[in-house]
Parts: sequence; structure tokens; C-alpha cells
Amino acid sequence: MSEILECKAVSKKYCCRLQSSMRYGLQDIFETIRGRRSDTLRHDEFWSLRDISFKLERGESVGILGRNGAGKSTLLRILAGQLSTTLGSVTSQGNTLSLTQLGVGFNPVLTGRENVYISAATFGLTRRRTDTIMNRIIEFAGIGRFIDSPLQTYSSGMRARLGYAISANIPSDVLLLDEVLAVGDIAFRRKCFQHIHRYLDQGGAMILVSHDAGAPQVLCSRCLVLDQGRLVFAGPSTEAVHFYQELMESDSADQLDSTPGRDESATEESGGKDHIASVDRSKPADGLIKKLTDVMPVRLDSIELLPLGVGTSLRTGASARVVFRYRSRGEMTGVGFVFRILTPDLSVNIASGIPPEDAPGFRLAPGSGELECQIPRLPLQPGRYALRGRLVELKSGSPLDTFGRDGPPAFFHVTAQACYQANLHRGIGDLVELPVDWSFADQRVGCG
Repeated sequence: MSEILECKAVSKKYCCRLQSSMRYGLQDIFETIRGRRSDTLRHDEFWSLRDISFKLERGESVGILGRNGAGKSTLLRILAGQLSTTLGSVTSQGNTLSLTQLGVGFNPVLTGRENVYISAATFGLTRRRTDTIMNRIIEFAGIGRFIDSPLQTYSSGMRARLGYAISANIPSDVLLLDEVLAVGDIAFRRKCFQHIHRYLDQGGAMILVSHDAGAPQVLCSRCLVLDQGRLVFAGPSTEAVHFYQELMESDSADQLDSTPGRDESATEESGGKDHIASVDRSKPADGLIKKLTDVMPVRLDSIELLPLGVGTSLRTGASARVVFRYRSRGEMTGVGFVFRILTPDLSVNIASGIPPEDAPGFRLAPGSGELECQIPRLPLQPGRYALRGRLVELKSGSPLDTFGRDGPPAFFHVTAQACYQANLHRGIGDLVELPVDWSFADQRVGCG
């Protein structure tokens, strides 16, 4: 493969205020004429991109991932030649075609066919050349006789399909796609995927921006992850998607931990481990524990969900254990414990651990102690979760003490090996891994 595009130390800065932006723009013009380019930020300026470098080979597809505002669209516009760089350079050995906003520039009063002629002309095609590809465009868009109807009668999906169909039939060496594969129905998306595979097989190159966990893994050989304008990861698509999802989850966890009124001790005591240690209530302020132990026979100090066996992190499908730490004023019998696993915002109860009806219960000796149960196979998908617990008297069912109801719950994090299936589960938003026996998948019988 030969190199077709190179992005070398590209940086782009913007100004927050229009007035300052116009003044800085004039200054930059004079500095450019004098052969000077500054990397110093002035008042109200910020870096949208900072020191981005990568190469693109013929037949290669590269994905760009990042949260909103990471600089993905700015980078694509620079690669398309729509924006200039503040620092750095972009060199291309072929024709670049940008598909960032399908259907933008269409005239709603004109028919679909007339809009095809106009759009093709903007790509440099003559009317005669457009006539030779008109039938292919109509067939690809799947709009049939509606091609001669006014565009204002089209749905948004039809307009987007027509825009992609036009671009798909324009010769190019590099294809830039920005979230355009999210349009249309399943059949049209399948057609787009087939077109992209053919395009790459014929020597074309592609850069794809997408928030979908599936598309980059299917279409791209490698991915770049941007965060706050900087390149933070570059590697195989599966690993890049996994890294991006971990980055998004860590951001969500930070937002939850900064919520007003939330007790920060849950995260402070974790020391940055993969599982977040439980909140310790053994040392509350103002003698609160003394007041409570005077009237309560047992106190539940903390709970944790920990990995079982080798390793320090909780993993999907691995064994785990739930540990309750308590202090009892005297000997107690027939004590049980239950726990609940919830989403970190406490809005969804995912699963509960409840002892069977015939459980004899545990004996608690005076002083401090631990109760433990095991989860043979943790079904939780990668992500952050909350844990609540309760000590109960099994015979009467009455609660003895509860953890995570009046105060903050314990939090823990589940990880998984970077793979296509794990990334898809996380992208879809699954909370648990469903145990499915696929050995019978080929033994199907007819239905009626």
C-alpha cells in the first residue's frame, strides 16, 4: 500500500468571542505574510486540535472516536480543505470527497433530479457525465419515481439517502464520513456498508467519524481516539472502541461523584483501583456511631464486591464475592444478609442477592466480623455500578441495619477484555450478559 494522506502535527485554535476573533484574524493574516505562525494562546482563545499526526494508506480505513467537542469534525474539515490549520500541515496525493452533511445545499423547491445535477456540478461533473450515472444514483437512493417530485415532499431520510447516493457515485481517492451511516433504514445502511467495502477493495481510503460501537469495528482497520483536541489513543479498532468506552464511563463516573450532596469518601478510599471500595461508616463525626450502637444490636459498617481468586479487578463472567463487615454488641443467631446491584445513578435495580427461604442464618459473635457470599459468574457488562446491602433477622424478616439507603452506596467497576462482542454489548447499553447456549442454534424447526 502507498501513502495517500498525511496529517503532520496539526493544531487548530479558535476564539470564544467574535470581536476578538476578527481582530486576531487580521493579526494572523499579517503574521502569515511575514512567515510567522504563533502557538501561543491569546485571551479568549482555545485549542480545538493540538498536535495531531497520522498517515493514511490506500485501501485503508481509519475511524475517529471521541465525545462531543473532542475535535473530530474540525479535523475532518481540515482534511477536506474546508479549514486551514493554525500549525502543522496536511498533504494528500489524491482527490478527497467529504460526506459530512448529506443533503446540505439541496433546493427544496426543485425536484430530486434537478438537485442531483446541481450537486454533481459542485463536485466538478458536467451534465453529460451526470446523465451517465443518474440511473445508478436513483437506484442506490431507492427513491424510484419520486426522483421527479419536489424535494420538499421528501422525508429527511430520503434526502440523506439521495445525498449519499450522489457522493457514492463521485470518483474520489479519500472518503471522509461524519456520522452519515446513521441515516436511512437497515436495508440502506447495508447498501452503504457494501459500497464502502467495494470502495476500499478498489484502492480507495476512508476516514470515518462515528459514535456507533459497531461501524468502526466492521469498517475500520484502526482507530484514533481524540479527547479535548488531543490524540489519546491510536491502535486496532477493537481496542480503540474499548478505550473510548472506558473514557466515556470514567467521565460519567466523575460527573456522578461531583453531584452536590454526594459523599466523596466512596471514591477517595478506592485509591484508583478497578473496584471502588465501600464507604466506611466506622468513623463518623460527632460521635454518631456511639449514639447508634446504644440502640442498635448490630451495625453494618461496609460492603464490597471483590474479585475472587487471581487478579485485582472485577471482570465480566469471572467469579466474585460480596463481603459484609459488621460490628455486633452481643451474640446473635439467625441473621441473614441481602444485597442489591444498581446503576450508579440508583435509578435501575439490576439484580439482587436474596437467601433462600430455608436458609438457617448466620451466627454473629460479639465485636467485629465479616459475612461473605460468592457469585460464581458475574453477569454484569463492563461499567460502573452501585451496591446496597442489608442485615436482616431471617425468622421475622425485620431489618437490623441497612447500608446505602440513608447514606451513599458502595461503588464498583467491572471490566472486560477488549473484544468485538464486549464493545457491542457496551455500545448497545446492555447491563448484564445473558447466558445463551449457542450449540443448538443450528437445530431449528419450521413454524407452521
